[in-house]
Amino acid sequence: MRSVSGNVYQADLDISFLYSHLPDLSFLGWDAKPESFSAVTQMFQRHLSPDTHPDVRNGKVHEIISYLENNPLKFCALVVDAEKVKLARDLERGVDCLRLL
Repeated sequence: MRSVSGNVYQADLDISFLYSHLPDLSFLGWDAKPESFSAVTQMFQRHLSPDTHPDVRNGKVHEIISYLENNPLKFCALVVDAEKVKLARDLERGVDCLRLL
């Protein structure tokens, strides 16, 4: 990791290093399709150290919000299908989406 005058460049962060040193990692899906969610979690897990065991949860928006409120995390991968993004344009769902993000 390089820094200039105390500023760390995002591009210089080694993701494998970060993940191997962070026990607080979760893969969360906002009611994501199983195949999408599985593809994302498998891609990330290839880069994790063998002793890292992140929480993996896929549920309704209010379940994911509740999980995040009760489990402060250092890192989280949120998986959202395109159809959920379209549904979020509805005012009520949009508020939940913004709260989740």
